[in-house]
Amino acid sequence: MKEYFDLLDEHGNPVPERVPRGTKLPPNRNILAVHIFLQDVQGDYLIQKRSQNKALWPGLWDVTAGGVQAGETSREAAVREVREELGLYVPPEAMQKIARLRRHPAFWDIWYARIPIDVDQCKLQTSEVDEIKLVPKADLLSLFDQEKLRDEEYLGLVDKYLPEK
Repeated sequence: MKEYFDLLDEHGNPVPERVPRGTKLPPNRNILAVHIFLQDVQGDYLIQKRSQNKALWPGLWDVTAGGVQAGETSREAAVREVREELGLYVPPEAMQKIARLRRHPAFWDIWYARIPIDVDQCKLQTSEVDEIKLVPKADLLSLFDQEKLRDEEYLGLVDKYLPEK
């Protein structure tokens, strides 16, 4: 089944338009994506190595992320992406939105949840994820800074709003 995305204007407001995944967006239109930071009960964060087969940033460490599908809320997308990529269920009420950033042609909603995580019980979606591990917040920030996958504003928000332990 083909995936569709609802579109947003340049201020992040919904517009009555949708496009199939992979379609070039019209001017001044954006999609919505989610990034999910999962912290285990011991205080470490789950990161995932992107599949070597990914078109963007293959083999780099990242958090769970993906596009919000047409008709879906940002929170619903966050729960779905974690389930699809890691085989973990996060109750919707456990998801806390910490920020929204504009990164044309997308807005990124950044979510956080603290849940029990057993990496050995995760069922990885191999088309998306090669490997996962738990790391302290300082290591997560250092790794993201080294890989240059995220900019200073993003890293600053993560540092400010995500708990240490």
